[in-house]
Amino acid sequence: MDDKTPGPFHLALPDLTTVRPATLANTVIAAVLIFKLRWSIMRALGICAALGLVAAPHRPPLHVSRRHPETGQLCGAALP
Repeated sequence: MDDKTPGPFHLALPDLTTVRPATLANTVIAAVLIFKLRWSIMRALGICAALGLVAAPHRPPLHVSRRHPETGQLCGAALP
């Protein structure tokens, strides 16, 4: 998350380097099934769950590496 504070407002923006294409595609498919095709939530959830299971083994791990603000050393963690 990237925090922006323009004036009295506090705005938290997502880090776009952590976007996963398969997850984004699954979200778009769910929106189309529910809002465009008028499918029920349970039916769309079943389809999207199956798509998520199919995409999970092919998902590359997401690693985040950042520098420690005081020491400057790299510290990273793998995100699920």
